[in-house]
Formats: sequence, C-alpha cells, structure tokens
Amino acid sequence: MKKLLSILAVTTMVVSAPLSAVACGRNKDRVVDDYDYDLILNELISSVREIVFSNINRDLANYYFIDEEDEPSLGLDFLTFKNLEKIIRDANLENEKEGINIKAGSEEFNSITDEITNWINWGKIQNEVQNFINSSINYRQVLYDGESPIQNFYSIEEINLKMLDEDLLRLSFAIDLPISFKDKNGNKGFEHFGSNYEINFIGMPDLADELNSIAEQVRKQLITEEIANKFEYISDSADDIKVQKGSEKNSNFSEVFDQITSEIKLENESLTIDNSKINLSSKILSASGTQTYNVTKVKWEDDEKKDPRVKDVKDYFIRDKISSDELSELMAKNNSSYIAIFEPEGFKDDGVSSDAVSVYGVLYNLGSTTFKNKVAETGTKFEIDPENENDKRVIGVIGMDVGGFYVNYQNPLNETISFKMPNNYVFCRQKTSFNNTKELFKDFVKVTMEFNKFFYNLDSNDEDFTWRLNLPPNLPLESLKFNKKYDIRTYFDELIFSEMDNFKANNPESKIEEYLNGYYLLGTSFEVDEQGYIRFYSGENNFDLNSLTFYWRNADSNFTTNGINMSAKSYFGYADCKGVDGKGPTKWQFILK
Repeated sequence: MKKLLSILAVTTMVVSAPLSAVACGRNKDRVVDDYDYDLILNELISSVREIVFSNINRDLANYYFIDEEDEPSLGLDFLTFKNLEKIIRDANLENEKEGINIKAGSEEFNSITDEITNWINWGKIQNEVQNFINSSINYRQVLYDGESPIQNFYSIEEINLKMLDEDLLRLSFAIDLPISFKDKNGNKGFEHFGSNYEINFIGMPDLADELNSIAEQVRKQLITEEIANKFEYISDSADDIKVQKGSEKNSNFSEVFDQITSEIKLENESLTIDNSKINLSSKILSASGTQTYNVTKVKWEDDEKKDPRVKDVKDYFIRDKISSDELSELMAKNNSSYIAIFEPEGFKDDGVSSDAVSVYGVLYNLGSTTFKNKVAETGTKFEIDPENENDKRVIGVIGMDVGGFYVNYQNPLNETISFKMPNNYVFCRQKTSFNNTKELFKDFVKVTMEFNKFFYNLDSNDEDFTWRLNLPPNLPLESLKFNKKYDIRTYFDELIFSEMDNFKANNPESKIEEYLNGYYLLGTSFEVDEQGYIRFYSGENNFDLNSLTFYWRNADSNFTTNGINMSAKSYFGYADCKGVDGKGPTKWQFILK
C-alpha cells in the first residue's frame, strides 16, 4: 500500500456522547490503545534518539580539531598526537593514509573508548531523557518494566586511525545507541541507532585554531536574530513526513547558509569552504493546532427549516444551487456553526488568521521539551511574533540538524584533505503558500468538500439521496461476502487513497494530496448486504449514523488518536447507516459492479 491514511476507532467516550454532538478535549495523559501504540512508540524513540545524539554532538564539538600544543589544557591522556602516531608507525602500514582498524578489546581500543566516554556527560543525558518521559504518562506505557529506554548505555565501535598528512592524524569511530521498549506482546525490544564521528589531531601551527574559528563563526551567525529567523519552507501540507522530507530539499536553507559562509574570511589560503555535501535532518516541532473543538451533527434527514445547514449542504451536494466556493466561504468562517473551533490561547481574529489553522495555533503547540531544550542549547534568537505581518502565514516550525559542512585543506603536494565541521541546529518556519491562513483553511474545506461529493457519487436532484461508494480496490465484487464484518481501516484506507488518485486525475490543480492526511469514521468494522447497503459496527453495536471527517493534520502519516486531532478538519453531514432494526436500505451503499 502506497500510503496509510489515519482512521480513528470509535471510543467509549464517543459512543456515549449525545447524538447531537461529539466533543473532544485536549488530553496528553490518555491511556494507550491499539491505534496509539505505534504513534507513541515512534514519538518516544525519535525524541530519545534526538536527545542523546544532540548532547553527544555538543559534548564532542570541542574535540573536532585538536592542536598538539593544546593537548595538556584539554586534559588529554592517551589521546595525544604522539601516542596515536606511534600506533600508526608500529603497524608498519604500506599506506598510512588508509589507516588501521583498532581491534575491539585491545589495550589501545579500551584506552580510546575510556577517554571519549569521559567527554560525554551521560548523567545529563539520562536526566533529560527522564524529564522527557515524565512529560507524559503515555510514554511509560511503552517502556519495558518502567525502565529507562537508554538503560543499556551506548557503545563506541569501529575505531579507525589514519595518517592524513605528515602532521595530520584522524581518529574516526561510531557510536551505537540501543533504545529499549515494550513491544506489543509485552516483551522487551530494542532499536539500534548509530552516528559517526571524527577527531583530528593536528601538528601544524594555527591550522586547528583556524578550523575551530570557522566552526565558531558559523555557529554564532546561525543564532543571530537576523539569520535565525530567515529560514523558511513554503508548503500547505500537514503531513509530518512529507513536510520533513520536503523541507530538507526545498527550504531556503542553502541560500541562507551560502550567504553566511561566503562572508567568512579565511586567513589560510590553503583552506576553502565546501557546502556541496550539506545535508539536513528535519523534525516537526510544532504545527498549528487548537484547544478543543465541537462538532454539532448536520444530519441529512433532518428538517431543513429547523437546521438551515442541512439546506446549505444539500444545495451543494444534490441540488447544484450553491457552489463549493460559496459553501466553503460559509463553513470556513471563524466561529462557524458547522465545526466550532475553540480558539488557541492568545488567538486574535485579525481578519487574516483562521481559528482552525494559524500562527497562534503554532505557538500554542510550541511548548515541547525538545523545542525548549534546543533553544537553550543553541542560544538562538529564533522567535515567532504573531503580531508581525511576516509571521501571519506561519503554520509550523521545523527543527533542522545541519550536517555535511566541510572545510578543505590543500597540502603542499596539492592533495585535498576534507575536514568535517561540527553539526549545527536551526529552526525553520513552515509558511502557507496562500496570502493568509483564512485562505488556506477555506481552500482546504473547498477541496475536501469537492472530494466528498466525488467520493459519494451523488446524483443531482436526488432528494431521496444515497451515498454510493465504489468498492475498495482490495475488496472486489468477486471476493465480497455479504453480511460479513470487514475491518474498516484495512479497506477504507485503500478506498480513500484510490479515490484520491482518481479525484486528483480529474482535478490536477487541487491540493487534495496536501490536505487529506487523515479521516475519522465511526466504528471498527462494516458489513454489506446483497443490495450493497453498508452498516458500521463497534463490536456488535450497529451505529445509527455515520460521517466522514477529513483531517489536515496528521502527526506521523500513520496514526491520529481517538478524535483528539486539534487542528483543521472538515465534515459535511451524517446519514443513516442502520436502516430499520439493522435491516433494509441505509443511506450508505457500495456500487456492486
């Protein structure tokens, strides 16, 4: 399957809610269910990995370029130019530039690992991981026996030593980090993550100082108010994976970074800046959200005089009396009666910000431990100001780990030796391509509305409407068994993805692939009778009504959680899916052909 959309299984809270409303509140300490497990585990592993390696990177940054004369002040014991040079010489290598692999368990290996281990503040890392775990009770539910996920420490592996030039030695090694967790069967599982490092021991006067100076100049520039607030990525998507990958390729980072490095004055004429290998690793730190929302049901069978919203919806879907542009204008208004959004704290109806998606929603969600730690660690002057017109279009914040920055050294033999510089970290604004977020939300509602009409295969002027769906691609007619329960997630994921492709083919200008990143459908299973009529179930409970709700925001492109998706969404009414006593026609029907 090319893409897995979100489906939210119905919970007891939703089942027992009054039929007139389904309300969901913000709750970080819910109990994990089957649909949450992978989401929470992925979040735990991703965050723990980032905490550990960002700390290790920072701890080792002081040792990237070591001048032989500075070894005493750095407190180096075994790791000195002379000791490492002796290892190389004693090995009697034919080509010292290819280097020697230090045998694990040897005296040299143990001395090297002991000294590097002393540079890494593991106690601080453990405290930060524990603070992160304590930030939500959910994380404890995916930990094995409640133990720390980094209880098994880390290991230094694959140590290699090579002589780059007469007065240049490079020690390279890998760090392996096992992260433990409780798998779905309750057993202890591990995922291993690694990162490679280089330490350069330099006997040439001033070279180490200049390399360290270049690294420090770049670091300081990246955290200035001017530069720290320059990075941006234009995208209307709220699919975390898509935004992360897209920002790595299509943000303005290279342009800004090239500007910074072009202004560095190199004292040594043998050195040149090399940005050709720059690589970014992005992670969403905040996307626009809201506090809570309330969906007051628009039921297609209700009296239009009592609920004019029913008339509006039918006028578009089956009467062609109102356009999608006109109806989306009504539905996307702030404080719309279709989906009432409880505005994020600090929200101002400034005429350009939607209460469903806005810079205020970004700030509301920008309180994660990761973000706060990164701000403190880097000393950045990054700041989002909702009163600033340039920030009105901000719909997300992306953290970017910046690697692959090199400085090249040309030795007297005209050979190039590349030095990998320390990684840096920056924050990048995600901005909508629209003039403001009101326009974005309106287009989201308009496009998902048009898709919904396409999905239901509705006939114009059919007052006795039926929502008629094509069969899922993975459930063809010849395989369909009547009155048998089928898993909703398995088949509706495929159906919606397939119909998105068809809709996009007919409407290439639409942004359906950007907007539809999740959906909500009551129930866990469905069955189909001989006439194609569909009924939805949770266990043996047959629902009276059902509706598709479309989500713009989806945390990891695989899961959202029990209706608690505090961001832009759209839905266009409920219809009967029970019939009479669970028999006979419903308003949901598969086309059996």
